[in-house]
Amino acid sequence: MRNKLVKANKSLYIIRSLRKEGCKQPEIDHLFRSIVLSNITYALTVYGAAGPELTTAQNFLDRCFKRKYVSERIDIHQFLEKQDKRIFNKVSSMHSHPLRPLIPKAKKTQYCLRSKSAVCPPINTDRYKQTYINQLIIFKYNLSI
Repeated sequence: MRNKLVKANKSLYIIRSLRKEGCKQPEIDHLFRSIVLSNITYALTVYGAAGPELTTAQNFLDRCFKRKYVSERIDIHQFLEKQDKRIFNKVSSMHSHPLRPLIPKAKKTQYCLRSKSAVCPPINTDRYKQTYINQLIIFKYNLSI
């Protein structure tokens, strides 16, 4: 993620010089989204499991908002959620997708034969909870096929 932020930071020079030439804020917003934000959000799902990486990216985006490279505040967690759901919809619609076997199927029956609910094993690390499949299915979005 650090390399992506360095590359995005280099792209800010272009936007800064165009702003000095007299570009309007909507044009600067469009350039920021197409040049800088696309750099950061590419493969965001991979970096989503690491909280410090997301915090670093969010700090970078907050600095860009503060310095008027973009007119509205951008939340990296919303981008991550949108991207995760988009990938999940693609995986669930294609039967030959490589990630398809990793996603558990929804139960067809609704009855419960146990008097008590099943107990999940204790999970001690947040990194396990934030991996792609666990985040989608179990801990955050509660999606299923």
